[in-house]
Amino acid sequence: MLLSHGVPQTRRASRQVNSRRSGVVGQARASHVRVCAKRGGSGQDGGGPDDNAPEKVDIDQLAERLSKEAEKLRLRGEEDNGTESSNENENGLISHSEAKSQVDDLDENGASRDTSPFKPQVRDVEAILLEDVGEGGFCADEFELIQQLGYLTIQAFQPRGSILENSQVTKEKKAVIAFVARYYSGRPYEFPVTTLLKEYLPVAEEAARNELLIMMELCGLPEPKWENLQISKTSPPVVRLLGYFLAAPSESATKSTLDPEDIAVTDTKGRSVWLVYRWEKLKPLSGFWEFDQAESQPTWPWQKPKETITDMRKTMLRSIFSGILDALDYCHSRNVVHGSLGSGSVFLSTYDARDSKDLAVKLDNFGFATFIDCSTQNANPGSSLDGGNNDSFAYSSDLKAAGLLMFETAILSLTDKANLQNVSPETIERLVMDVFREDFAGLREYCENEADWSETVSFLESGGGSGWDLLKKLLEGRVTAAESAKSEFFGKS
Repeated sequence: MLLSHGVPQTRRASRQVNSRRSGVVGQARASHVRVCAKRGGSGQDGGGPDDNAPEKVDIDQLAERLSKEAEKLRLRGEEDNGTESSNENENGLISHSEAKSQVDDLDENGASRDTSPFKPQVRDVEAILLEDVGEGGFCADEFELIQQLGYLTIQAFQPRGSILENSQVTKEKKAVIAFVARYYSGRPYEFPVTTLLKEYLPVAEEAARNELLIMMELCGLPEPKWENLQISKTSPPVVRLLGYFLAAPSESATKSTLDPEDIAVTDTKGRSVWLVYRWEKLKPLSGFWEFDQAESQPTWPWQKPKETITDMRKTMLRSIFSGILDALDYCHSRNVVHGSLGSGSVFLSTYDARDSKDLAVKLDNFGFATFIDCSTQNANPGSSLDGGNNDSFAYSSDLKAAGLLMFETAILSLTDKANLQNVSPETIERLVMDVFREDFAGLREYCENEADWSETVSFLESGGGSGWDLLKKLLEGRVTAAESAKSEFFGKS
């Protein structure tokens, strides 16, 4: 392992990792030398016209040969016992055909690797990222893992055994793991900096590559790294990506059970892709639902609070929704569609409604985002989405997701916790997308008749029903993010 796992370690441990890493690099380099040596010697074996002629000894060549043999023995001693015994000939060299077989034949049983598109594709992820993105700017031994924050899963739908059964079994797989880590620049007089690391497991390596490409379109990979690790007040409304590196999987990843057939692409060396982000102490939107809001303190002890807790939460919700739409406008104006907007992709600088005026809202998790090339399409993110072309549909999918997120956040944040036993984001989504999919008037009537949702209804009816009007346009995808952010509901008309 190149990284510590959950327990802080000293720089001495980092140096030990460096030593082990150097040994791994040395092994790879040694294999290359052996192949070249065998290939070069094949043209000289077998002797010349006079095989019995006495051999002249060249002292310089002999010294060079002995030096190489000593280096070869040293490297062989660092390798695990028996790992290459079956592949070396009597001279300790790997033949060209055997070396090529080791590269092409990746099956554990020694059979030819199956190149079927329905089997895992093994490829050099590092080479692909270097070609598509460029240098990552970081390496594993510069980081020290402090704490695991959580993980993201993806769902796979598997058909049941009988073709007569229409239902499907949903299988969740751990795809991305988030960590708090310390970054050591190695520069003198510079203290370690807290960073956010996201480890993309093999099942999500394509998502890591896609997120790197999308973030380059949104704001690029900054230089120099050290200065950009610090919090910037002018940062864009997205979680700032700083770079990446490839390293061995974390302990949490190795404990995850992954079926080989579930992995679409995996690195040839079994490494995970680690993305490095600026640490800004952001909190996921989902945590706001259960946050216990404190009352605002009056200026003088004998005064009553200016706002009730419910009113404060409503003010905070307006700030959250306005920030989400501003962030979407930022992405859409750069021809990027998020594609997976939800409570796990929206992050807040605070949950406290008393700080709503200084709230920062940022989007994250662009692994399924799409870049729309406007040079070949007619999409214009700043215009109305009533045109009906494919690109307008792509942008409207984000807006529909924003409308659903707005609706479920309002219900889960304003409804008394005792009355939320049978209410979840999934039930709200089914209500909006299935039960009242083409019947917004029916959805509104249902909410008005639900006694536990009275605060949500009053919240949306404020400003002459501007909240309901905005929600309707978002769910129908008939408005852009820029237009939505100027809604009367936010007092920005």
